[in-house]
Amino acid sequence: MIALITDFGYDDNYAGVVKGVIKKSNPAVEVIDITHGVVSYSITNAQYMLYTAVEYFPESTVFYVVVDPGVGSDRRALIGRHDGRYIVVPDNGIISSFLDDGDDVYEVNYDYFNDTSSTFHGRDVFAPVAALLAEGVSPSELGVKINDWIRKPFPEYSIQHELVEGIIIHVDKFGNVVTSIPNSCVRKKEDMYCRFAVPEKSFNAVFCSNYSELKKGVPGIMHGSSGFIEIAMNMSSVADEYTITIEERISVLV
Repeated sequence: MIALITDFGYDDNYAGVVKGVIKKSNPAVEVIDITHGVVSYSITNAQYMLYTAVEYFPESTVFYVVVDPGVGSDRRALIGRHDGRYIVVPDNGIISSFLDDGDDVYEVNYDYFNDTSSTFHGRDVFAPVAALLAEGVSPSELGVKINDWIRKPFPEYSIQHELVEGIIIHVDKFGNVVTSIPNSCVRKKEDMYCRFAVPEKSFNAVFCSNYSELKKGVPGIMHGSSGFIEIAMNMSSVADEYTITIEERISVLV
């Protein structure tokens, strides 16, 4: 199985062409779209999409994760292996949300691929690599092992006394905001209020268990299903209400 995560969107043919390349190379492989809606160029959002999906896929899955603002530059293409699963990804930090430091990482040898464009490695490099891995080809046949891959720790947060700081890692289609703060950092307390301080804006949020508990227009804080603290409003967009965007820093007073 190959599982796709990209920022290609749904208006262009990029995702479809990638799937065509994979199926042409390996007709029997199953290809699953996790999402092509990663925020454009956002390494952090790609890390979130990957991190929260991996455990729901079987061992031997190949994760194709292409958010690649450095395409055409000297950035490397990587293969990583963790718990029987593989990832094919640009060397820009995304891989940190998939691997432990002791896991194997390989730099793909571009000499194996002919006529590669300088703007669509997702089609010309990453798709063929994913197809070959799904066929059972060893990563050592496609590249050399390295240990200097770019690290971008995930999730990014810190705790100082009663202040927890993190960043916004996702805003979903409903306007709910997902932070990088693990649920375990904020304990459930009845009538607990938290103060969020995003640059130039702050507000109080009542702790709740689900969206329907919130009164109209009242922001809430809750333990999210992905394992991270969420901010939300009942049937309304808290992101629009407070102009919250991806990768903004946020602090929570608990």
